[in-house]
Amino acid sequence: MRPSKVGPTSLTLTWTKARDELAVTSYLLYQGARQCGGDQLITTLQGNTTSYTVTGLSSGTTYVFKIEASDSGGNVSCLGPSLQVTTPSWLEIYWFFIPIPIAGVASAIAVPSLLRSRHRNLARTIIFVTVLSVVAALFYYLVSICGLACWAPPL
Repeated sequence: MRPSKVGPTSLTLTWTKARDELAVTSYLLYQGARQCGGDQLITTLQGNTTSYTVTGLSSGTTYVFKIEASDSGGNVSCLGPSLQVTTPSWLEIYWFFIPIPIAGVASAIAVPSLLRSRHRNLARTIIFVTVLSVVAALFYYLVSICGLACWAPPL
């Protein structure tokens, strides 16, 4: 089993089809890794399914998932693959306008380091500075601090 599209509140699990002397009729997806049940059953899927998107997760939390195959005889694998995965923390995005006089354009270079030091745990932080308009001899910059994706408010 492997994860993909891991976000703060959801992820997709993918697995290979189980082999059984009788046809696999369903998969049981559990949260937890105890053998032969006892964990929280998330869903029961048809036997031809090999992926499922889990939603309603909490950001920054470690989860364990397990998949079990069931056949038409009522047999359950009990030794299906399990996986531990941690959802990322919510991406915090901060935006604001900073007026910088034309003569002080060099001070725009100092702004990113000042802003970066005020935010914690923003891995892969990228700072975008975009000139929005020139009004009364001032440059206005929209500074977006973001990680994996950027968002800017509508103007």
